[in-house]
Amino acid sequence: MGISCPRFLKAKYLIFMVDPNLILNILTFNHPIQQKDFAFYTEKRNGSFPINKYEFPVNIEEIFPVVKAQQLEHLYTEFESSDDKKVVIKVNLTKSTRFAKHYYSWLIFNHFKTVADVVNSNFVRDLEVWFSDKMESTPGYNAYKVFTLRVQIGRNGANPELGISYDGKLRSSPESNNLV
Repeated sequence: MGISCPRFLKAKYLIFMVDPNLILNILTFNHPIQQKDFAFYTEKRNGSFPINKYEFPVNIEEIFPVVKAQQLEHLYTEFESSDDKKVVIKVNLTKSTRFAKHYYSWLIFNHFKTVADVVNSNFVRDLEVWFSDKMESTPGYNAYKVFTLRVQIGRNGANPELGISYDGKLRSSPESNNLV
């Protein structure tokens, strides 16, 4: 088993990709709910998440009639319920598919935070999930099985899909940043 070039540098760990074979599965699922209430804000609040203009729900002008006039580039939302009812709208997840993709990715991220060793978003905003591989780990490095999860809607139909790719194994070795 050869080691490829360093995939990326993270903190004080040097990461190596081992056996970079790609395995991809796409699981189609129905929207768990058709509509859900979400609160939106023009300014960041504690526990809120940014939503880009292209992700705005189709009916956002119900609570922000000036969205087009002000040309807002982003809003903030709390994916969980809010007590502030004046900024809440019922979002149809089957019509606001970009917003639904963001919401489903958030749900998946929160699930894997409690299950995986590492969960982060990669540069194209897909989720990377790392699971420790005790059989491959040695005193010199830690090994991880790495998966990428991507929510997409409308690629192979109208339903949401979860793309799962097995990205292979990563080895992390405590090395100085100066050696790279």
